[in-house]
Amino acid sequence: MGRQKGGAWRVATAWEARAAWLALAPVDRAVLDSLLAGVAATVGLRQWVSDEEAAEEFELRGSGHVVTYRLEPSTRVLWVTGVSPLRPGGPPRVQ
Repeated sequence: MGRQKGGAWRVATAWEARAAWLALAPVDRAVLDSLLAGVAATVGLRQWVSDEEAAEEFELRGSGHVVTYRLEPSTRVLWVTGVSPLRPGGPPRVQ
């Protein structure tokens, strides 16, 4: 079973990720924000977000960082839940 939604989704930063998000260089933040807006727009085109998708945390890699996010269908919000730098040649460091 899924949750029906319609209209645009917005991107928001969860309180636990806000300091890391604000610590990004403005250029990096702009690139990641643009990528997340693209994800939100794509999700907004779909008719359903499954319960499994709503329970999962996703990763977006770009601009030297990994951004984790989750979808909240009831409010149509893509929540940024974490920001971590990518290590050259390896996985992101756990902070």
